[in-house]
Amino acid sequence: MPIDVVIQLMERDEFLAMKNSFNLSNEFRQKLHSYVECHKNFLGAEDSDFRHAIFFAHEQGSCQGVAFHYFYVKLSTGQCELFGLFVEPQYRSKGLGAELLAKALDLSVSLGVTFVSISLTGKNSSTGKLVANFLRKTQKYRPVVQFRVIADDKYL
Repeated sequence: MPIDVVIQLMERDEFLAMKNSFNLSNEFRQKLHSYVECHKNFLGAEDSDFRHAIFFAHEQGSCQGVAFHYFYVKLSTGQCELFGLFVEPQYRSKGLGAELLAKALDLSVSLGVTFVSISLTGKNSSTGKLVANFLRKTQKYRPVVQFRVIADDKYL
């Protein structure tokens, strides 16, 4: 991971309230809207059984956003859905996506998750490969957690 990047965990609504204080590219804002704001509108009212969170990465010492990973955990069933992984092009292939994925999985397991669904949409062939390679390389989460990974409507 680039050493000049800081990763923060925020609750979804906390992040949405603060997002305008960060410098974000148009693509970053579009992904945020698509993954986070539309998902919130789809869900409607808050449900205390769900925990919605974002790991947000920004350049150290600045407000320049470089990556995020949005996910939620359903506490009563021990299920988690990871989606909304985005890394700015100039920060890709530096381990940042894998670091965000690991942080989300670590937090989810600490909350009692036993099943994780990773859903990737759009033209995410590189993201799908990142996730598949990450899961192949680590046994840390098994056998505690079962995974289902879907990219471009295909199971990986």
